[in-house]
Amino acid sequence: MIQKGKTIVIYSGYKMPLDLFNRMMNEIPKHREFRESVGYPSGGDSLVIYGRWKRHFHPKEIRNRAPMAQIYCDGPDGDDRATHVLFMLRYIKWKGEDQFLDSPCRRSQVSSGKGV
Repeated sequence: MIQKGKTIVIYSGYKMPLDLFNRMMNEIPKHREFRESVGYPSGGDSLVIYGRWKRHFHPKEIRNRAPMAQIYCDGPDGDDRATHVLFMLRYIKWKGEDQFLDSPCRRSQVSSGKGV
């Protein structure tokens, strides 16, 4: 249920396989130091550590520019294990379903005969 007065937004960004995300984050020295300082294993879920690490960024402006990250489940039907990480880089305000019908991506798919 949507609360009255709340702005509804649509996020866009990048989807990355979870194992690639874990390897990438383990290559960042400051992230690795932070992970080790809180006693989290190197093979552990880097997304949990990313969230905690991001909260420690200073100054606050840097923290605010770090992308949000969220788990994405893209497994077979009924499989709710995390498979990817979504980096949400920007958002736009929701205006209605017409946004999707009039999006550049949809127009290019329709004009190429692929449909949606």
